[in-house]
Amino acid sequence: MISTVQDPLEQINRILYDRVERFGIKITVNPGFSSYNDGNVSKWFFDRIPSYHIYVRARGEWFLKMIFIHEVSHILWDIDTKSNPELKIRFQRLYIDIWRSRKSIFRVLSEGFYSNDYEMGHPESSPEELFCSLHTLMRMYANQNDSKSNLLFLNLATIMRYIQSLRDGLEIMQKYYNLDGIIDRVVEKQSYPFIPMRWLMFF
Repeated sequence: MISTVQDPLEQINRILYDRVERFGIKITVNPGFSSYNDGNVSKWFFDRIPSYHIYVRARGEWFLKMIFIHEVSHILWDIDTKSNPELKIRFQRLYIDIWRSRKSIFRVLSEGFYSNDYEMGHPESSPEELFCSLHTLMRMYANQNDSKSNLLFLNLATIMRYIQSLRDGLEIMQKYYNLDGIIDRVVEKQSYPFIPMRWLMFF
């Protein structure tokens, strides 16, 4: 079991509340439904206190959750890489390893690959975007047991055969973001019939 809290929105709100309590940050959110999916987060300082504003527009509730979690992940990256530099180091290493191995891997680590909006997520842009996409995927699918969730973890298992730094990134994510069980689920998928890495180039 990944978490006793099933709703990804409830999970991420608990983490946000913890950061607000610990660091005194301010967060405002402007959500809404639209005919397109879009989101961004802006940051400014008010009396030396970091303030973040999240803007989300989505085509439905599922996309609204996904985009909101992705933008929150940017806030977590901004805060947590300062108090936990190892998080940044591991995702920088993973980002470089993917570029050196096979760039098409970024596609299967994007939110768009598991939704009907292929423009969602761009983990190839930076280590930060890689973290945000992977964290969002874990929130949205780790507690699921449907075809998309199984495909995600099968892909992770395949990638981890070749890129050890993926395990390092998932381990630190599991430890600091209440995602217990994600490593075990990936390892369990590695017991499935072997999938050649070259197949990922067709995804």
